Amino acid sequence: MISKDELQLWVTLWPNFSHYPNFARDSRISAIRLNSAMITPEQLPKDLQLANNYSGIVPLYFDIKGRQLRVVDVIPRNGCVNIVLNHPIKVKTPTKVIFKAGNDWG
Repeated sequence: MISKDELQLWVTLWPNFSHYPNFARDSRISAIRLNSAMITPEQLPKDLQLANNYSGIVPLYFDIKGRQLRVVDVIPRNGCVNIVLNHPIKVKTPTKVIFKAGNDWG
């Protein structure tokens, strides 16, 4: 069982939502994720200013949409796991890869 001290509540909102100020001022919220897929470039400056009006209360994270990694294949080898992705990335190996919010890793 997770204690209330261990529980983190992250919410996905956008500053122009009418309920945004309530969440931005709520100390029970651990963070607000600003989903960039919900905004047009023309709206961005105005909505970021709205978010700035409530800054310093609940941490904000701006989720920039990019090319998403997908696991294509998993190959167990010599006590390790080789992971094949849908496109190449650079990482120093060996490295820990975390899945399912930390519930699984390789």
